[in-house]
Amino acid sequence: MTNPLQQAFPAPNTPVVGPGGVLTQPWRYFLNALFQRTGGSTATGGVQSFRYAPGEAPEVMSATGSPYTFTAPSAGEMAIGGNGVHSVTINRAGTPIPVARHYGIVPLRADDELVVIYDGSPLFTWLPD
Repeated sequence: MTNPLQQAFPAPNTPVVGPGGVLTQPWRYFLNALFQRTGGSTATGGVQSFRYAPGEAPEVMSATGSPYTFTAPSAGEMAIGGNGVHSVTINRAGTPIPVARHYGIVPLRADDELVVIYDGSPLFTWLPD
């Protein structure tokens, strides 16, 4: 097998799978090299897991009343669930940006201000990077 640091991308006409649905050798070498360069495996005994840098622990936020305003202390995402949300706006550098979806994940940068107007019982979970 070639050196993983020098493994080239397979030629454009190289089939990914061969007869019987088996991965071809050039693609197997390439994917193995990619796997090794991005961290490899940390597990033993045939079970494979990938190394990654998880973010900090999620933090459930207490809604203090509508409008709920949250200032991001760092980059991360705010997960919005529950019910009764009418509008979500990000204020970035003094510019209000309406968010099209009222539920789901809203990515934020440090010092972004998230303003949520609601009349139900929404759930807020801060997911710091």
